[in-house]
Amino acid sequence: MPFNFGALCPYQSLILSKVRTGEPANGVVAAVLDDLQDLLRLDEDDRTLLSRGDPRREGMLEVAGLHYVVRRRASWTLDDQIVDATNHVALIFRRAHALAIHVSEASVRDVITARLDQPRFAGFGRIEPIGAGVLNAAFVDGPAKTLWLSGIHKRTAVKPDAKTLSGVNLRVALDPLADQTYHMTAARSKVHQGRFSAVVGVAPRGSRIWTKASLDWETCKVDIANTLQHLSTVTAGIDAPLPFVAVALDSLEGLGNAYELAIIPPQILTDDPTLERTALQELERQSETTRFTIERAAGPEVEATIHIADRPLGRVTFRLVPRAHGRIGVDADLHDTDDGLADLTHHCRRDGWLRIWFDSGHTYADGGVFRVRFRDYPFDGIRFADFAGYDVTKEKPTHPFQQEEIGRHDSLFCWALHHWPVDGNAGWLVCDDGAMEVADFIHLDDDLLTLIHAKGAKDVDQLRNLSVASYEVVASQVTKCLRWLDEAHLTGNLTAGIQHKVGAAVWHNRHRSNRTEFLRAIGALGTRYRRRVVILQPQITNRNLANSGAARGAEHTRYQQLMTLLNGTRTACQSQGAELLVIGQQVAEQATRGAHRTRP
Repeated sequence: MPFNFGALCPYQSLILSKVRTGEPANGVVAAVLDDLQDLLRLDEDDRTLLSRGDPRREGMLEVAGLHYVVRRRASWTLDDQIVDATNHVALIFRRAHALAIHVSEASVRDVITARLDQPRFAGFGRIEPIGAGVLNAAFVDGPAKTLWLSGIHKRTAVKPDAKTLSGVNLRVALDPLADQTYHMTAARSKVHQGRFSAVVGVAPRGSRIWTKASLDWETCKVDIANTLQHLSTVTAGIDAPLPFVAVALDSLEGLGNAYELAIIPPQILTDDPTLERTALQELERQSETTRFTIERAAGPEVEATIHIADRPLGRVTFRLVPRAHGRIGVDADLHDTDDGLADLTHHCRRDGWLRIWFDSGHTYADGGVFRVRFRDYPFDGIRFADFAGYDVTKEKPTHPFQQEEIGRHDSLFCWALHHWPVDGNAGWLVCDDGAMEVADFIHLDDDLLTLIHAKGAKDVDQLRNLSVASYEVVASQVTKCLRWLDEAHLTGNLTAGIQHKVGAAVWHNRHRSNRTEFLRAIGALGTRYRRRVVILQPQITNRNLANSGAARGAEHTRYQQLMTLLNGTRTACQSQGAELLVIGQQVAEQATRGAHRTRP
């Protein structure tokens, strides 16, 4: 049977590689095809080669392929006479020095990747995997639609081992606190770089991408040629393409002693549509039933007895060793001869199934070593406003509070009426100050609902210091009032408060109105509004924030604590689909001690 390229329409799942420096590109496809045929064991009774497509030019590409059949007992029976025959295809694409390998038989992909750049193979030895940093730069770009995160923290019932996130743009949805103990195993992003535009899934440490099913052979060739061309334009890698998540270390330095091991096949942490469901279920079963008893641990070496369910398989010594391309591999010495032990150890050594936790805070996972350490990240939701003519220490216009005085004095409440929002339209502004309040103010501009919580600064001095305490109360207030972002709770509370004195404090485009009209505007939106929470607390200035961030000692610690507090508050807001904004004071760069701005 001749190999029919024209009839192909494969799902574009590709192992990406390149010809090694100094190796000629000519002849490399034929050599890789020979190695691929040997690897697939197509001379065995249950694995049969039907046709071979030797290398040929097709447009910008050199292509080659194999069509073969794998026969195995059906998964639903113990009868060896009931056999499923599955047709598979293996394809090689080369554009210049870049190669893409497609194999529809998912179980052999990791074997192929492991053989790349190994001199003992005539074809695979001439090519090397594309590094994770380059794949990050090429394909983890733009809005992240799906993320597969794997935990490096100690296993615990209160935090997932792994999680899959899906959304519009997950870069802004990642948690700067909780997600520090995860690393990215795969991502699916909408990539727009130059002339290349596609939604691409990528497993960077596996040198693999997936995109979509091909409509036909011509479409497949064009898409893969464009992908390889795009890859060739990347001149520098990116180690950390996403904020907050952990990044692999480049050495074993400082590694402590292992205290826990687990089997977590990386395949169960992704959602590759080409993975066979029965194979995935078997991987999950292996992960759940395998346990380790550590007998001895010393740095990168650990000896353990392995059990499947309640049956001991035997002892193995695992050893972490540096490999090429920044990866960390596993060597294993078996102390017993059980076939199941040999098979499981083979997967740990070759396929990255093994996860090891060390008492130094390191974790071995997905061919890399990561370290669990709390990292401080700045809160990036601070904006600065001009409070000229207002007393930033005065929250309300009068004591006791009188709503009719809002706008007549120099308080923060008056500033909110005259100057909020700092961008956008005046829209609706409702004051709800008092017991059981929704917020000090509720603002509605088109489809954006904002809850504003105001708190006065400690000092009018423009050289005042950063203060964590100034934000602790208002941050707590933000969290407990998040329930009012729900449309039913919000309208119920505001309706109940119409008869209160503060119920009359309503403005539309800075002119007096009433709550009934505001509630009608909210009702017209239903639940189709965007949500935002604002902390109006001018203790932060552009000057003290910059100075504290660059300082050392106690002042810098204060800065770090405040950033942690605000990041934690943002996480609470994000849980309700809201963004968090903090308004500080814009002051002159050359401000002097005791200076404060007055109304012109």
